[in-house]
Amino acid sequence: YQRRVRGKKRVEELKIKRERKEKEDEERYRQEQEEMTRFTEERKKKNEERLMSVRAKREEMEKQAEEEFKREMADREKEDERRKQAMEERLAALRKSKMMKEEELWKLEQEERQRFEKEKEERKRKRAEDLQRRKEEQEAEERRRFIQEEEDKKLYEDCLLYTSPSPRD
Repeated sequence: YQRRVRGKKRVEELKIKRERKEKEDEERYRQEQEEMTRFTEERKKKNEERLMSVRAKREEMEKQAEEEFKREMADREKEDERRKQAMEERLAALRKSKMMKEEELWKLEQEERQRFEKEKEERKRKRAEDLQRRKEEQEAEERRRFIQEEEDKKLYEDCLLYTSPSPRD
C-alpha cells in the first residue's frame, strides 16, 4: 500500500513538475516573442528614421545643386553679356577706323555673331549634360541604398527565422 501511495505521490510530483516546466517554457516563449516584437518595432522605427533622414539629405542636396546651377547660369549669362558687349565694342572700333570696307565689316560681324552663338550653344549643351549626369548619379545612389536596405531586411528576416524559439526545444 505504501508503495502505491509513494508511486502516486511520485507521479503527481512529476506531473506538477512537468506542468511547472511547461508554464515556465510558455512564459519564456511569450517573453521572447514580446522581446522580438519590441526589437522588430525598434528596427522598423530606426529604418523609418534613417529613410526620413536620407530623404531630407537628398532634398537638401537637390536644393543645393539647384541653387548652384542657378548661380552658374547667372554667372554664365553675365559672362555671355560681357562677351557680347566686348564684341560690340570691337566692331564699333572697327567701324570708326574705317580701315575695312563695308563688305568685310559685315562678314566679320557675321562671323563674330556665329562664333558667339556657337559658344553659347556649346555651354548650354554642357550644362544640360552636367545636370543630366548629376541626376543619374543621384538616381544610382538611391537605387544602391534601396537595394542595400532590401538586403538588410532579408538578412534580418532570415536571422529572426532561425533565432525564434520553439516550445519543443
